[in-house]
Amino acid sequence: MEKFPAEHIIMEYSPGVPERNLKLKELMSTVKMLQDILHAGYTVVNIEDKDANHNPSLDGTLPPMDQVTLRNLAYDERDVKLISEQKLGCPMPEEWVGRFCGASTPEDLSPRSLRCMFGHNTNLWAARSPGLQTLGGRVGLLDLDDPPDKFFVTRTFRAGNEDHIYGMGWRRCFDMDPQWQVRHRCPCTNKDVCGAEEAMVLAASAAGRISSNYVLPSKHASRRML
Repeated sequence: MEKFPAEHIIMEYSPGVPERNLKLKELMSTVKMLQDILHAGYTVVNIEDKDANHNPSLDGTLPPMDQVTLRNLAYDERDVKLISEQKLGCPMPEEWVGRFCGASTPEDLSPRSLRCMFGHNTNLWAARSPGLQTLGGRVGLLDLDDPPDKFFVTRTFRAGNEDHIYGMGWRRCFDMDPQWQVRHRCPCTNKDVCGAEEAMVLAASAAGRISSNYVLPSKHASRRML
C-alpha cells in the first residue's frame, strides 16, 4: 500500500479458513492485516449480506455500513490469542458444564469483535477517502461501551422493511430454535425451553463469571477508534 496506494479495496475476509485448519499464525495475520490497513489511513466498513444485495440506482446512495475500528480489532486479536492458548471461553461457569460446549466459535468470541458478525467470512470495503461510504455505527453485536455485565444482544439491524436482532455469528435470533438462542446471546422467546438457561446466564453475567464478557481498556482516541 505504501508503493501503490489504492483508493478502494474490496475484499473477502475469511478467518474461518485458518480457524478450521488450526493455522493460528495465519489466523492472527488476518487481524494484523486489517490493523495495518486502518493505520495506513483507510476507513473500513463491513458489507453485510443485506448490503451486498442492495441495488441502488446509478445516482443513488449506498446504505449505511458499520465501521471496523481498531478498538473492535483489539477484541479479535485477543480472541486469537485465547484460541492459541486453548483458553477461549475459559473458565466456564460451573453450572454451564453439560449444557454448553466450551471454546466454541463463534459463541465464545467477544461480542465486541468484528469476528462475531459472521459465521465463516464476510466482505469488507476499505476506502482511503470515505466520501462514497455512508457510515453507520461500529461493528459488534454489543457496543464497545456496553458494560461488562451485559450478555444479551439488544441491538437491531435493518433488513428490508424490518428490524432484526442477530446473535453470535450473525444468526438471526427469531429464526433460531429456542434451545440455541441463549448460547448465541439471543433473547429467549420460549421460557419453557430456554427460560432456565436465560436466568442462569443473567446470574453468571451479573457476577462477572462469563469470560467472553471481558472489556479491554481503550488506549487510543483517534477518529477510527471511536
